[in-house]
Amino acid sequence: MRDKRLASWGSLLVAGAAVLAFLTTCDEVPLTAPAESVLFISANPTAIPAINGVSTITVTGFKGPDDGGGTLPDGTQIFLTTNVGVIEERVEMVNGVARGFLRGDGRAGLATVDARSGSGITATLATPVLIGNAQGINILVTANPATVRPPDFTSNIVATVFDNDNNPLPNVPLVFSTSAGDLASQSSILRTNQLGQASDRLTLENEQSAIVTVTSGAISDTTTVTRGTVNNPIVSSVFPSSGQRGETLNVTITGLNFLPGASVSFEQGIAVNSVNFISSTQLVVNITIDQNARIETQGRTVTVTNPDGSSGSLTDAFLIITPGAAPSPRILGVNPPNGSQNTASLDVTITGTDFQDTPSVGFGPGITVNSVTFNSSTNLTVDIEIDALAALGFRDVTVINPDGGSDTFDDGFQVVP
Repeated sequence: MRDKRLASWGSLLVAGAAVLAFLTTCDEVPLTAPAESVLFISANPTAIPAINGVSTITVTGFKGPDDGGGTLPDGTQIFLTTNVGVIEERVEMVNGVARGFLRGDGRAGLATVDARSGSGITATLATPVLIGNAQGINILVTANPATVRPPDFTSNIVATVFDNDNNPLPNVPLVFSTSAGDLASQSSILRTNQLGQASDRLTLENEQSAIVTVTSGAISDTTTVTRGTVNNPIVSSVFPSSGQRGETLNVTITGLNFLPGASVSFEQGIAVNSVNFISSTQLVVNITIDQNARIETQGRTVTVTNPDGSSGSLTDAFLIITPGAAPSPRILGVNPPNGSQNTASLDVTITGTDFQDTPSVGFGPGITVNSVTFNSSTNLTVDIEIDALAALGFRDVTVINPDGGSDTFDDGFQVVP
């Protein structure tokens, strides 16, 4: 009988241990809000920087009337999610309040934060948290060139990220995407450098245009790149338009549709030492005239050939001359002595001595001579155009007579803002 009682007690002990193990296991199940509970959620602050920004997310919870009301018990699990930035996935109620932290991760946008606990017990921020643009995140996208041409049909796309005080923002993640063509990044994540810039390269093989979009979260900017047609270069003027045997000099060629890498020809007897691409409208060419070059009454044809094979010429553009006995011109004054960038037309009067009819006049890089009016041997009127990107500062003014005689007025003209 005693053995049976011992066996019975043993069975009870085993059963008790099983119940205790079950209860212990139940304690390990996360505690969530019961049905009919209510959650309230708020954020402070409601606007944070995209980098190193932090907002405190506060959740309060109350039990339903059937559960006696009051705050949710300590340990109740609250699950948080967001669409922008990063946030703690799970926090616990303490005295009816749970707090988590929403942090900026470099992306900008409106962060919608949701809280949930239990089946169907949810709350959403009434006003999303503004990440970025609070203390500022802006994106400016540029394409260089905006119109691509042969031989490679490529454009460099640069995104600059800055705050509202125009300070560059480094280490911001960006995604480049395009409506056509191919991007070198293949839309992988790029990050801005210390200058707040990230760059990508677009190639348009057959497509006529593409819209490139750069995105950081909900903030983005776009630029459009088009595929240009092949335009033949046009040579409109050559300055100086003459030179002597054995002379080495710089010649400025003005026109349209010049491309980097263009080559220039002055015909036989004139060697081209270098071609400096200034812009699509101007080249500076260094030439050497052979000691035995032909001297003719008609000028040489000057030809510009772009890397894509297109070319353009100006006949009677450059004359090889023998200096005559006539005295060289002398410049005594230039009026006005200065002009502003981006001036389409400005009349400048050059006074001096021994000017000849149809002289050539030059004002240096960035200044185009539209026309020269010979008023007398002591007076010329020159209509000039000053490029918007012309370098500020002084220029030498040069007058060359048709017989090759010339004079240069040092620092005779100044480009001002």
